[in-house]
Amino acid sequence: MRVLLAVAVALLLCLLAVTAERAVRAVRRGRRRRLANERFVAVAARVEEKERRRSAAAEASGALTSLLPTIHDHDPRNVDLPVMRVVVLSDHRLTAAVSRPT
Repeated sequence: MRVLLAVAVALLLCLLAVTAERAVRAVRRGRRRRLANERFVAVAARVEEKERRRSAAAEASGALTSLLPTIHDHDPRNVDLPVMRVVVLSDHRLTAAVSRPT
């Protein structure tokens, strides 16, 4: 009878240990999920704020473009570059002269 009682107590202790281990795991898992959810909410709030700022900037840019013409509405400006002329003198020296086209 005593042996049976000792075996029952040992089994009860093992059952309590397994139950306690599962409870600790569940608490840790819950804590990890709660912390991950808090991080996710913070990141989502930052993304929403960034998207709100981006859309406000795009709207402001669109409003500005509707008032001012874009750069593509005008023909490109052509700037005449100076022409370099090289003159060879009789004693084999080179002289360079810069002139603007007319």
